[in-house]
Amino acid sequence: MSFGVLHGGKLALKRLVDYHKARADPATLEAAEMELRNLISEEQPDFKRLQGTVAKLEMSGKENIAISVLEEALRKSIDDNQPHEAYETEMLLVEMHIYKGDYWKALKYKCLKDEAISDDRRPLYKAILYVMVEDSKEAKKNWEEFQELRTLYQWPPGMQEDQIYKVITDFEEFEKVVRLLREDIKQVHEPGTKKF
Repeated sequence: MSFGVLHGGKLALKRLVDYHKARADPATLEAAEMELRNLISEEQPDFKRLQGTVAKLEMSGKENIAISVLEEALRKSIDDNQPHEAYETEMLLVEMHIYKGDYWKALKYKCLKDEAISDDRRPLYKAILYVMVEDSKEAKKNWEEFQELRTLYQWPPGMQEDQIYKVITDFEEFEKVVRLLREDIKQVHEPGTKKF
């Protein structure tokens, strides 16, 4: 697993951009819950694969299942004194709460407060969350911190033409994508709305 990709925020940004294009195969979505339980129970979980599996559950409207499994894994990581696993699991929980629309709950996780760790996801997720709750000042501050931290990681050549690159270099573009995401989340969670 490439920590540069995972901690560099590229995976999280790709998920944000791809969300709008997501249309999943029902059989793949049905298998996602079992896949999540299997992956999270491994001695050293592959968090990149876990994030993809969690994404499948979110797309199928099974955020609560993913949150429940992840919260159980978080408690176990804390009890077993596995700080790395606890941190990564919290990051997955933050992402799930974003897609569930529980923005204030997501902001309470310890992983978003730990500034000692150089992880682009922390300010990225906070910027997303503050756009969601319409606090542009905090969103911009965290987006700028994300800009500073992401320079520590190398992005592949040709990335400048990529839509992801545009989102991370232009706050207005970032804000626009996040606001579209917020509207999608609202629609999905309205009664009678069909999930992906």
